[in-house]
Amino acid sequence: MKLHVDVCGCCDIIEENSGEKIAQLNIAPLKLQPAVAYITPQEEAVKHRAVEGRAFLDFPVNKFIIYPEYRRNADELAKVRATIDTVRNDNNIKLTGISIHGYASPEGSYTHNTYLAKNRTQALVDYVTSYYNFDHKLITSDSTPEDWEGFRKFVVASTMDKKDEIIRLMDDATMDVDMKEHNIAKLVGPQAYQYLLQECYPALRHSDYVVSYTVRGFDLEESKKIIDKHPQQLSLKELYLIAQSYKTGSEEFNHAFQVAALMFPNDPTANLNAAAVEIQKGGDLTVAKKYLAKADQKAAETLNNLGIVAMMEEDLETAEKYFNAAKAAGLTEQANANLKELSKKRSYPTK
Repeated sequence: MKLHVDVCGCCDIIEENSGEKIAQLNIAPLKLQPAVAYITPQEEAVKHRAVEGRAFLDFPVNKFIIYPEYRRNADELAKVRATIDTVRNDNNIKLTGISIHGYASPEGSYTHNTYLAKNRTQALVDYVTSYYNFDHKLITSDSTPEDWEGFRKFVVASTMDKKDEIIRLMDDATMDVDMKEHNIAKLVGPQAYQYLLQECYPALRHSDYVVSYTVRGFDLEESKKIIDKHPQQLSLKELYLIAQSYKTGSEEFNHAFQVAALMFPNDPTANLNAAAVEIQKGGDLTVAKKYLAKADQKAAETLNNLGIVAMMEEDLETAEKYFNAAKAAGLTEQANANLKELSKKRSYPTK
Protein backbone atom coordinates (compact mmCIF):
# COMPACT_ATOMS: atom_id res chain seq x y z
CA MET A 1 0.00 0.00 0.00
CA LYS A 2 1.37 3.38 -1.03
CA LEU A 3 0.27 6.94 -0.06
CA HIS A 4 0.32 9.31 -3.02
CA VAL A 5 0.41 13.11 -2.47
CA ASP A 6 -0.38 15.56 -5.27
CA VAL A 7 0.40 19.24 -4.65
CA CYS A 8 -1.48 21.50 -7.07
CA GLY A 9 -0.73 25.16 -7.81
CA CYS A 10 -2.47 27.74 -9.95
CA CYS A 11 -4.53 26.49 -12.88
CA ASP A 12 -4.42 22.98 -11.37
CA ILE A 13 -0.78 22.55 -12.34
CA ILE A 14 0.72 19.67 -10.38
CA GLU A 15 3.81 20.98 -8.75
CA GLU A 16 4.74 17.83 -6.85
CA ASN A 17 3.87 14.10 -7.05
CA SER A 18 5.20 11.72 -4.48
CA GLY A 19 4.44 8.15 -3.34
CA GLU A 20 5.45 6.49 -0.10
CA LYS A 21 5.02 2.79 0.74
CA ILE A 22 3.29 2.60 4.07
CA ALA A 23 2.36 -1.14 4.29
CA GLN A 24 2.90 -4.44 2.49
CA LEU A 25 0.71 -7.56 2.59
CA ASN A 26 2.28 -10.95 1.96
CA ILE A 27 -0.11 -12.83 -0.27
CA ALA A 28 2.31 -15.39 -1.75
CA PRO A 29 2.20 -18.75 0.08
CA LEU A 30 5.19 -19.65 2.19
CA LYS A 31 7.42 -22.15 0.44
CA LEU A 32 9.02 -24.42 2.98
CA GLN A 33 12.33 -26.06 2.20
CA PRO A 34 12.50 -28.90 4.72
CA ALA A 35 15.72 -30.84 5.14
CA VAL A 36 14.67 -34.43 4.52
CA ALA A 37 16.87 -37.19 5.96
CA TYR A 38 17.86 -40.46 4.29
CA ILE A 39 19.73 -43.44 5.74
CA THR A 40 22.59 -45.24 4.00
CA PRO A 41 21.82 -48.98 4.24
CA GLN A 42 24.29 -51.54 5.51
CA GLU A 43 25.76 -53.83 2.89
CA GLU A 44 24.66 -57.46 2.87
CA ALA A 45 27.64 -59.76 3.46
CA VAL A 46 25.85 -62.45 1.45
CA LYS A 47 22.69 -61.81 -0.54
CA HIS A 48 20.40 -64.66 0.49
CA ARG A 49 17.18 -64.90 -1.52
CA ALA A 50 14.33 -67.38 -1.91
CA VAL A 51 11.35 -67.93 -4.16
CA GLU A 52 8.28 -69.78 -2.88
CA GLY A 53 5.58 -71.79 -4.58
CA ARG A 54 2.70 -74.18 -3.95
CA ALA A 55 1.85 -77.26 -5.97
CA PHE A 56 -1.46 -79.14 -5.90
CA LEU A 57 -0.57 -82.65 -7.00
CA ASP A 58 -3.27 -85.27 -7.49
CA PHE A 59 -2.81 -88.81 -6.24
CA PRO A 60 -5.11 -91.79 -6.66
CA VAL A 61 -6.96 -92.58 -3.43
CA ASN A 62 -4.55 -93.76 -0.72
CA LYS A 63 -1.61 -93.72 -3.14
CA PHE A 64 1.61 -91.73 -2.98
CA ILE A 65 3.15 -92.36 -6.38
CA ILE A 66 3.30 -89.32 -8.66
CA TYR A 67 1.82 -89.97 -12.08
CA PRO A 68 2.94 -86.98 -14.18
CA GLU A 69 0.01 -87.22 -16.60
CA TYR A 70 -2.63 -87.84 -13.93
CA ARG A 71 -5.27 -85.08 -13.85
CA ARG A 72 -3.52 -81.69 -13.46
CA ASN A 73 -0.12 -83.07 -12.40
CA ALA A 74 1.61 -82.10 -15.65
CA ASP A 75 0.85 -78.42 -15.03
CA GLU A 76 1.68 -78.56 -11.33
CA LEU A 77 5.02 -80.27 -11.91
CA ALA A 78 5.80 -77.74 -14.64
CA LYS A 79 5.26 -74.96 -12.09
CA VAL A 80 7.78 -76.57 -9.72
CA ARG A 81 10.34 -77.03 -12.49
CA ALA A 82 9.86 -73.47 -13.75
CA THR A 83 10.62 -72.08 -10.31
CA ILE A 84 13.77 -74.15 -10.01
CA ASP A 85 14.84 -73.37 -13.58
CA THR A 86 14.54 -69.64 -12.95
CA VAL A 87 17.29 -70.02 -10.37
CA ARG A 88 19.41 -72.66 -12.12
CA ASN A 89 19.56 -70.78 -15.44
CA ASP A 90 20.78 -67.46 -14.08
CA ASN A 91 24.56 -67.04 -14.00
CA ASN A 92 24.28 -64.42 -11.25
CA ILE A 93 22.70 -66.94 -8.89
CA LYS A 94 23.85 -69.98 -6.96
CA LEU A 95 21.24 -72.50 -5.84
CA THR A 96 21.73 -73.31 -2.15
CA GLY A 97 18.77 -75.48 -1.23
CA ILE A 98 15.21 -76.60 -1.81
CA SER A 99 12.72 -77.32 0.96
CA ILE A 100 9.40 -79.08 0.43
CA HIS A 101 6.56 -79.24 2.94
CA GLY A 102 3.61 -81.48 2.17
CA TYR A 103 0.10 -81.31 3.63
CA ALA A 104 -2.90 -83.64 3.62
CA SER A 105 -6.54 -82.81 4.32
CA PRO A 106 -8.49 -83.76 7.48
CA GLU A 107 -10.49 -86.40 5.58
CA GLY A 108 -9.78 -89.82 7.09
CA SER A 109 -7.84 -90.73 10.22
CA TYR A 110 -4.95 -88.63 11.47
CA THR A 111 -2.70 -91.70 11.55
CA HIS A 112 -3.40 -92.51 7.92
CA ASN A 113 -3.01 -88.88 6.87
CA THR A 114 0.36 -88.77 8.62
CA TYR A 115 1.42 -91.69 6.44
CA LEU A 116 0.06 -90.10 3.25
CA ALA A 117 1.51 -86.63 3.87
CA LYS A 118 4.97 -87.98 4.63
CA ASN A 119 5.14 -90.32 1.64
CA ARG A 120 3.56 -87.93 -0.84
CA THR A 121 6.08 -85.29 0.21
CA GLN A 122 8.89 -87.78 -0.29
CA ALA A 123 7.47 -88.61 -3.72
CA LEU A 124 7.91 -84.97 -4.79
CA VAL A 125 11.42 -84.90 -3.30
CA ASP A 126 12.31 -88.00 -5.32
CA TYR A 127 10.81 -86.50 -8.48
CA VAL A 128 12.84 -83.27 -8.18
CA THR A 129 16.02 -85.12 -7.23
CA SER A 130 15.80 -87.52 -10.14
CA TYR A 131 14.67 -84.93 -12.70
CA TYR A 132 17.63 -82.66 -12.01
CA ASN A 133 20.05 -85.25 -10.71
CA PHE A 134 20.44 -83.18 -7.54
CA ASP A 135 22.44 -84.25 -4.55
CA HIS A 136 19.98 -85.48 -1.92
CA LYS A 137 21.62 -83.15 0.61
CA LEU A 138 20.36 -80.18 -1.39
CA ILE A 139 16.72 -80.95 -0.60
CA THR A 140 15.03 -81.01 2.80
CA SER A 141 11.45 -81.97 3.51
CA ASP A 142 8.76 -81.92 6.16
CA SER A 143 5.09 -82.78 6.31
CA THR A 144 1.90 -81.85 8.16
CA PRO A 145 -0.69 -84.63 8.36
CA GLU A 146 -3.72 -82.32 8.18
CA ASP A 147 -3.88 -78.67 7.14
CA TRP A 148 -6.25 -77.39 9.83
CA GLU A 149 -4.93 -73.85 9.44
CA GLY A 150 -6.02 -73.80 5.82
CA PHE A 151 -9.31 -75.46 6.77
CA ARG A 152 -10.01 -72.74 9.33
CA LYS A 153 -9.23 -69.93 6.86
CA PHE A 154 -11.66 -71.45 4.37
CA VAL A 155 -14.47 -71.63 6.92
CA VAL A 156 -13.82 -68.10 8.24
CA ALA A 157 -14.05 -66.70 4.71
CA SER A 158 -17.12 -68.77 3.82
CA THR A 159 -20.83 -68.10 4.24
CA MET A 160 -21.51 -71.56 5.63
CA ASP A 161 -24.30 -72.10 8.14
CA LYS A 162 -23.13 -72.75 11.69
CA LYS A 163 -19.78 -71.17 10.87
CA ASP A 164 -19.16 -70.01 14.43
CA GLU A 165 -19.88 -73.47 15.84
CA ILE A 166 -17.46 -75.03 13.33
CA ILE A 167 -14.71 -72.61 14.33
CA ARG A 168 -15.28 -73.32 18.02
CA LEU A 169 -14.83 -77.03 17.34
CA MET A 170 -11.66 -76.33 15.37
CA ASP A 171 -10.21 -74.23 18.19
CA ASP A 172 -10.95 -76.77 20.93
CA ALA A 173 -7.45 -77.82 21.95
CA THR A 174 -8.75 -80.55 24.24
CA MET A 175 -10.43 -82.53 21.45
CA ASP A 176 -8.78 -85.27 19.43
CA VAL A 177 -8.42 -84.19 15.78
CA ASP A 178 -10.26 -87.24 14.47
CA MET A 179 -13.13 -86.43 16.81
CA LYS A 180 -13.07 -82.81 15.62
CA GLU A 181 -13.43 -83.83 12.00
CA HIS A 182 -16.19 -86.30 12.89
CA ASN A 183 -18.10 -83.71 14.93
CA ILE A 184 -17.80 -81.08 12.22
CA ALA A 185 -19.16 -83.50 9.63
CA LYS A 186 -22.03 -84.35 11.97
CA LEU A 187 -22.70 -80.69 12.78
CA VAL A 188 -22.90 -79.44 9.19
CA GLY A 189 -24.81 -82.41 7.81
CA PRO A 190 -24.23 -84.58 4.71
CA GLN A 191 -24.87 -81.87 2.12
CA ALA A 192 -22.56 -79.27 3.64
CA TYR A 193 -19.91 -81.89 4.36
CA GLN A 194 -20.01 -82.94 0.71
CA TYR A 195 -19.45 -79.27 -0.14
CA LEU A 196 -16.33 -79.27 2.07
CA LEU A 197 -15.06 -82.45 0.43
CA GLN A 198 -15.40 -80.92 -3.02
CA GLU A 199 -14.60 -77.24 -2.49
CA CYS A 200 -12.27 -77.13 0.50
CA TYR A 201 -10.40 -80.38 1.10
CA PRO A 202 -8.66 -80.62 -2.32
CA ALA A 203 -6.94 -77.28 -1.70
CA LEU A 204 -5.68 -78.56 1.66
CA ARG A 205 -3.65 -81.26 -0.09
CA HIS A 206 -0.68 -79.26 -1.25
CA SER A 207 3.10 -79.17 -1.36
CA ASP A 208 4.75 -75.88 -0.47
CA TYR A 209 8.28 -75.43 -1.73
CA VAL A 210 11.02 -72.87 -1.20
CA VAL A 211 13.98 -72.54 -3.56
CA SER A 212 16.85 -70.77 -1.78
CA TYR A 213 19.81 -69.14 -3.50
CA THR A 214 22.51 -66.51 -3.18
CA VAL A 215 23.24 -63.67 -5.60
CA ARG A 216 26.61 -62.19 -6.48
CA GLY A 217 27.34 -58.51 -5.92
CA PHE A 218 26.89 -55.95 -8.70
CA ASP A 219 28.67 -52.72 -9.55
CA LEU A 220 26.69 -49.55 -10.22
CA GLU A 221 26.30 -49.98 -13.97
CA GLU A 222 25.25 -53.62 -13.60
CA SER A 223 22.75 -52.61 -10.93
CA LYS A 224 21.19 -50.01 -13.22
CA LYS A 225 20.72 -52.62 -15.94
CA ILE A 226 18.80 -55.08 -13.77
CA ILE A 227 16.78 -52.80 -11.48
CA ASP A 228 13.68 -53.19 -13.66
CA LYS A 229 14.32 -56.77 -14.82
CA HIS A 230 15.50 -58.53 -11.66
CA PRO A 231 15.19 -56.07 -8.75
CA GLN A 232 15.05 -58.97 -6.25
CA GLN A 233 18.72 -59.66 -7.00
CA LEU A 234 19.84 -56.25 -5.77
CA SER A 235 20.74 -55.43 -2.21
CA LEU A 236 19.31 -52.45 -0.38
CA LYS A 237 22.73 -50.82 -0.55
CA GLU A 238 22.96 -51.38 -4.32
CA LEU A 239 19.54 -49.76 -4.80
CA TYR A 240 20.62 -46.85 -2.61
CA LEU A 241 23.75 -46.31 -4.71
CA ILE A 242 21.62 -46.27 -7.86
CA ALA A 243 19.50 -43.51 -6.35
CA GLN A 244 22.56 -41.52 -5.28
CA SER A 245 23.92 -41.59 -8.82
CA TYR A 246 21.00 -39.44 -9.98
CA LYS A 247 19.92 -35.92 -9.10
CA THR A 248 17.93 -35.73 -5.87
CA GLY A 249 14.22 -35.67 -6.64
CA SER A 250 14.64 -36.91 -10.21
CA GLU A 251 12.40 -39.66 -11.55
CA GLU A 252 15.27 -42.15 -11.45
CA PHE A 253 16.20 -41.14 -7.91
CA ASN A 254 12.64 -41.64 -6.67
CA HIS A 255 12.21 -44.89 -8.60
CA ALA A 256 15.22 -46.54 -6.97
CA PHE A 257 13.90 -45.87 -3.46
CA GLN A 258 10.40 -46.99 -4.40
CA VAL A 259 11.77 -50.27 -5.76
CA ALA A 260 13.74 -50.70 -2.54
CA ALA A 261 10.55 -50.39 -0.47
CA LEU A 262 8.81 -52.88 -2.75
CA MET A 263 11.63 -55.45 -2.53
CA PHE A 264 12.22 -54.95 1.20
CA PRO A 265 8.72 -54.11 2.50
CA ASN A 266 9.52 -54.71 6.16
CA ASP A 267 12.97 -53.19 6.28
CA PRO A 268 13.11 -50.04 8.48
CA THR A 269 15.73 -48.32 6.31
CA ALA A 270 13.87 -49.01 3.05
CA ASN A 271 10.68 -47.60 4.54
CA LEU A 272 12.41 -44.53 6.00
CA ASN A 273 13.94 -43.68 2.63
CA ALA A 274 10.67 -44.28 0.77
CA ALA A 275 8.95 -41.90 3.18
CA ALA A 276 11.69 -39.34 2.58
CA VAL A 277 11.02 -39.54 -1.17
CA GLU A 278 7.30 -38.93 -0.67
CA ILE A 279 8.02 -35.91 1.51
CA GLN A 280 10.73 -34.58 -0.82
CA LYS A 281 8.52 -34.67 -3.89
CA GLY A 282 5.54 -33.19 -2.04
CA GLY A 283 3.66 -36.44 -2.35
CA ASP A 284 0.85 -37.93 -0.33
CA LEU A 285 1.62 -37.50 3.37
CA THR A 286 -0.66 -40.44 4.13
CA VAL A 287 1.70 -42.66 2.14
CA ALA A 288 4.72 -41.11 3.82
CA LYS A 289 3.25 -41.81 7.26
CA LYS A 290 2.61 -45.45 6.37
CA TYR A 291 6.26 -45.84 5.42
CA LEU A 292 7.41 -44.02 8.56
CA ALA A 293 5.32 -46.37 10.72
CA LYS A 294 7.64 -49.19 9.56
CA ALA A 295 10.83 -47.21 10.12
CA ASP A 296 12.96 -47.32 13.27
CA GLN A 297 11.02 -45.00 15.58
CA LYS A 298 14.16 -44.17 17.59
CA ALA A 299 16.32 -43.26 14.61
CA ALA A 300 17.19 -39.59 14.29
CA GLU A 301 16.23 -39.64 10.61
CA THR A 302 12.77 -40.99 11.43
CA LEU A 303 12.24 -38.32 14.10
CA ASN A 304 13.35 -35.62 11.67
CA ASN A 305 11.01 -36.76 8.91
CA LEU A 306 8.11 -37.18 11.31
CA GLY A 307 8.74 -33.58 12.32
CA ILE A 308 8.51 -32.46 8.69
CA VAL A 309 5.18 -34.25 8.28
CA ALA A 310 3.87 -32.60 11.46
CA MET A 311 5.07 -29.19 10.26
CA MET A 312 3.38 -29.64 6.89
CA GLU A 313 0.19 -30.62 8.68
CA GLU A 314 0.34 -27.45 10.79
CA ASP A 315 1.06 -29.30 14.04
CA LEU A 316 3.95 -27.01 14.89
CA GLU A 317 4.34 -27.97 18.55
CA THR A 318 4.74 -31.63 17.66
CA ALA A 319 7.09 -30.75 14.82
CA GLU A 320 9.38 -28.85 17.19
CA LYS A 321 9.50 -31.80 19.59
CA TYR A 322 10.48 -34.13 16.78
CA PHE A 323 13.18 -31.80 15.46
CA ASN A 324 14.69 -31.33 18.91
CA ALA A 325 14.61 -35.09 19.46
CA ALA A 326 16.33 -35.65 16.11
CA LYS A 327 18.97 -33.08 17.05
CA ALA A 328 19.53 -34.78 20.40
CA ALA A 329 19.91 -38.10 18.55
CA GLY A 330 22.75 -36.68 16.47
CA LEU A 331 21.09 -35.34 13.30
CA THR A 332 22.22 -31.76 13.92
CA GLU A 333 22.39 -30.30 10.40
CA GLN A 334 18.94 -31.33 9.17
CA ALA A 335 17.26 -30.70 12.54
CA ASN A 336 18.66 -27.16 12.80
CA ALA A 337 17.62 -26.40 9.23
CA ASN A 338 14.10 -27.60 9.95
CA LEU A 339 13.88 -25.61 13.17
CA LYS A 340 14.64 -22.50 11.08
CA GLU A 341 11.90 -23.45 8.63
CA LEU A 342 9.57 -23.94 11.56
CA SER A 343 10.45 -20.46 12.83
CA LYS A 344 9.63 -19.00 9.41
CA LYS A 345 6.29 -20.73 9.39
CA ARG A 346 5.43 -19.47 12.88
CA SER A 347 6.28 -15.85 12.03
CA TYR A 348 4.56 -15.84 8.66
CA PRO A 349 1.26 -13.91 8.74
CA THR A 350 -1.80 -16.09 8.30
CA LYS A 351 -4.45 -13.33 8.38
